[in-house]
Amino acid sequence: MGNGQITPSQDALKLELVGLWNGVLIEWDGGLFTTNHLLENHLSELIYNVEYGLNEASIEAKIVKDYFKLFIETTEIEKTLSVIQRVFGVARATPCMHTKLSKIYDAILSVSEEFMKQGLFPIIKFTDSKSLSVKEATQVFNLEDLSQSRDKFTNSVYVNVEVVEDSCYLYTSHLAVAG
Repeated sequence: MGNGQITPSQDALKLELVGLWNGVLIEWDGGLFTTNHLLENHLSELIYNVEYGLNEASIEAKIVKDYFKLFIETTEIEKTLSVIQRVFGVARATPCMHTKLSKIYDAILSVSEEFMKQGLFPIIKFTDSKSLSVKEATQVFNLEDLSQSRDKFTNSVYVNVEVVEDSCYLYTSHLAVAG
């Protein structure tokens, strides 16, 4: 990665094949700041730099701020990743689906179906869930039914589901960004 280019993992490349992703999730390291004032200043500057880069590349996008994440809603995922890799302060980025918690069941099923069409068995992992435990999520979304078809597939892909208040992010793996 000496040339500053994003080197996506195999899972992230597969995301480009899925037409369901509606943007790019980016994270920054907010733990470095000792006061909310410094954090807000850094975040404002980061958002400005992201907006500037997207505008320069003529990418239509909407930026949604959520906890220590920014979600860039866009259909131009590859171009957006290319811009994000050059933005100072971005720690990680990944193509992803952003949806409301009330719609997560349908989103998980849609994503799972798309990966299965590609011959990949989706292994659903819930991360950083403050409102649902993994056990509760498995029961609520009846994911046992999905696991019954596991034997039909030789390859699998991890699908991470992050629940942050009433928002959810689905993605496979982060791409390292030297921003």
